[in-house]
Amino acid sequence: SIYASGLYVGTALAILASSASAFAGRAAVPGLQLGWRASAWVAGAVSALAAAALILTVPEPQRPATAVRTGGGEFGGALTGSARSIRNVLGCRSALLALCAVAARLCAGYTIISWFPAHCKARFPVGECAFAALYATAVCAGGVAASLLGGLASDALGRRSDAPNARALVPLVGSLLAAPLFLVAVTRSSLHGTMGWFFAHVLCSECWLGPTVATMLGSLPADARGTAQGLFNFVQLGGGLLQVIIAPAAARFGIGRALQVTVPVAYLARAAGV
Repeated sequence: SIYASGLYVGTALAILASSASAFAGRAAVPGLQLGWRASAWVAGAVSALAAAALILTVPEPQRPATAVRTGGGEFGGALTGSARSIRNVLGCRSALLALCAVAARLCAGYTIISWFPAHCKARFPVGECAFAALYATAVCAGGVAASLLGGLASDALGRRSDAPNARALVPLVGSLLAAPLFLVAVTRSSLHGTMGWFFAHVLCSECWLGPTVATMLGSLPADARGTAQGLFNFVQLGGGLLQVIIAPAAARFGIGRALQVTVPVAYLARAAGV
């Protein structure tokens, strides 16, 4: 959960950086609009600089040398072992349900990232920088607090209960609370009211990552946990693709109404996967 909290700091910095870059561009060249392509280039450049700094400043840890095996059967053996690990993960009911829940949860998350700012911008006449500051504050403060508190609650449940899925109660309760809170947020008549309820929603919704990963990995043997983590990352792509279903709904019914349905339904689907 401490690791996961960095995701929200990075997201908030991205929100502020994109707004600041657009503002700086317009200030330097009147009428300049950076757009999403230029913003993506800026984000990529920052990531490249961060990666270069990591390479130059963090030494590679020393590991014991391992013998290099050769032979025609090594590749086939590796494929067989990988297939066996995938079957072990997908054959574990707890791990499979956790992966399905992750897809549903990320569908909600990516939908909010893609469409909630557009909803607020269309509904409330506010400057880009002012909205970015409110949005980044809600994401960063709410996300970091939820991640840390969710991890603490998960560890407490794990110590007090012998049930294998006790930790899963944290994201279950969080998702059940997040659905109505988000519904309230998108129906408020003021920007500050919307962002206040959105912050409360973030406090509940973003407690899921640490407990979910701990539950999934705890249900698997040690030699399948790396594969499970890889599948976890792969499922994130599925969650991102699922959120595109809001586009036709938004075109027909409006962004606000589409958000009122798709995001709460995704949260409830995530809760059902516990």
